[in-house]
Formats: sequence, structure tokens, C-alpha cells
Amino acid sequence: MIPSDVIRIVHQSMAARLVLRIRYQSGSGEATQRDIEVRDIQGGYCRAWCHLRHEMRTFRVERILDAQMLRDGFMEDSEGNAVGGWFSEVNGVE
Repeated sequence: MIPSDVIRIVHQSMAARLVLRIRYQSGSGEATQRDIEVRDIQGGYCRAWCHLRHEMRTFRVERILDAQMLRDGFMEDSEGNAVGGWFSEVNGVE
């Protein structure tokens, strides 16, 4: 079950275009801290630019253990605006 405060913060960071710092648990159980720029949320998945990996990544919202908005803002780019199609192509969810 996803904590409602995590869902709220993820949505707020996307709307405000503020970088989100998350503690994320991978499928293997490893927890990492990441700064992400949320571009879209659909069906329990979050599409975001990951500062750690320097690329767009797909995250399962249920694996976000903790989230806090930072003061750093971000601007949309052409890849970040490409919403919708990515959800049907979720292959390698981190």
C-alpha cells in the first residue's frame, strides 16, 4: 500500500515542477536515494528524469519509501513532454 502523503508529494512536485528527493526500493530490495523530476504518473508508475542515472526512468510509486520536495525547479523538455505512450511500453521498471 502506498502512503497517501507520498502520492500527494509526488503529484505536488510534478505540478510545481520541483525536484523530488526520494528513497526508492528496487525490485531486489536495495534502497537508494534519488533526485528526480516527475514528468508523468499513470497506473501506479512514475516517469521521471533521474539525476543519479542521468536519463528518463520509470519508477513504481509503491516502491517510493519516502519523498520530499526540494527547492530546485526544472523545466519541461521534449522528452519530458512525451507522455502517454511510455506507459504502454513499460518494460524495465527499475
